[in-house]
Amino acid sequence: LAVEGVWALAWISYIAFCSLVSFVRSRARNHLNIPGHQLEDLCLSLLLYPSVALQMELSTVPGNRQETKTEKLNNNEEAGEEKVDSIVNISMDTVPPVAREEG
Repeated sequence: LAVEGVWALAWISYIAFCSLVSFVRSRARNHLNIPGHQLEDLCLSLLLYPSVALQMELSTVPGNRQETKTEKLNNNEEAGEEKVDSIVNISMDTVPPVAREEG
C-alpha cells in the first residue's frame, strides 16, 4: 500500500489547489475593487485556505458583503455633495427675490 515518493505528489496537488484558490481570490478582489497583491493571496491560500474560502463567500454572496474603506469614502463624498446641493437649494428657495428699483 505504501509507495515511496507519493508525498511529493501530495505536495504538488496541494500547491496546485492553493494556486487555484489564490487565482480565484485575486479575481474576486479585482472585481470588488479590494486592494491587495497576488503574492499575498498565494501565501494566505497556502497557510489559511479555509479562512480564504470563507472570506470569499462572505464578500461575494449578495447581501453579505460589507463596504470597503474606498467604497465608504466614495459614498460619503457623494452623500456630502448631495447634502450641500440640498442645502443650497433650500437656502435659494427661502431667499426672497430682490426688488428692483425703477429709476
